[in-house]
Amino acid sequence: MNVSGFESEKSATAEAVVKIVLGSRSPQRHELLTELIGEDRIEVLPPVCAEEADFSDTCQIDAIHDRLRQIARGKADDVRLQLGAQRRATGIAAVICADTVIVVAEPDGTLCVLGQPCESNWQQEVGGWFERYYGERTHTATTAVCVVSGTGCVLERVVESRVTFG
Repeated sequence: MNVSGFESEKSATAEAVVKIVLGSRSPQRHELLTELIGEDRIEVLPPVCAEEADFSDTCQIDAIHDRLRQIARGKADDVRLQLGAQRRATGIAAVICADTVIVVAEPDGTLCVLGQPCESNWQQEVGGWFERYYGERTHTATTAVCVVSGTGCVLERVVESRVTFG
């Protein structure tokens, strides 16, 4: 390949911006991804369903991780369906979805997942969580991430951050 052919190929590639689709309603996730790859490479397309998953039947950490992976994968599947096969194949590098829960221990040691607080009295509910679970105790923020490439390759991971408020 001669130099002039390389230059024209390079400029054609530079014009096509490969997009990462963020399947999320979270402004914090959008901000973080923007800092990592830039706004021009991000398309936000939240999953259709915004309902919170129920963890009331789940009190073992492995089961919590499994449920979170299922939720993140379900969100990714939802977003990929919205994109459609044609659009997925053109200019979409990956779909990224995640779900985060707070895992706390009850006084007897049983694990409990805290969901989203009720909109009507969220301040009172979160205040109760601080009194019961957070103050001078450690809780875990657990996140499952699902990344699906444009070719359909799926990568999943669960990560945890232990947090203690003084």
